Amino acid sequence: MDDEKLVVKAQNGDKEAFTKLIQRYKKEMYCIAKSRLNNEVDIDDAIQETLYKAYVNIRKLKEPKYFKTWIIRILYNNCTDITRSGNSKIISFEEKILDSIPGDDDAYLDITNNCDFFELIDSLTDDEKTLITLKFSKDYDNKDIGKILNIKEGSVRMRFLRIKEKLKSKYKGEAKNE
Repeated sequence: MDDEKLVVKAQNGDKEAFTKLIQRYKKEMYCIAKSRLNNEVDIDDAIQETLYKAYVNIRKLKEPKYFKTWIIRILYNNCTDITRSGNSKIISFEEKILDSIPGDDDAYLDITNNCDFFELIDSLTDDEKTLITLKFSKDYDNKDIGKILNIKEGSVRMRFLRIKEKLKSKYKGEAKNE
């Protein structure tokens, strides 16, 4: 059964339909929470709070086709709340994310072999890390990322360009210092 039908059933009180939807996205939700939060307790808290809010508010979702974007947005907000509370820290990303960033410099794509990868990623802001995670580890398009982060699609593109330039600049600066 497709997501839209399950969402409509869940909106009409079908608990099994809601459970099926969550099963489809639980791994992705975990990966996104893990990219934002430092420990398993915080990750579990963010996911549990997301599930609760989604279950209680599913009837408010106007367009069933946007369920995935909607629930990821709730998760993102919960992760942000936990991070702001000071009880958790943003963690580093896997090398594959940075390697996926398109660039015109082959050395830039081979960045992990030439400098401290984790230091480079840690130089990004929390918002920049979130954009990278959504784009490269979860394959969201710019439109969906805009909806999740509540920004315009064009702003998403511009932020990616800025992140790319920031990483290239940081990498080139570290390469000179070696």
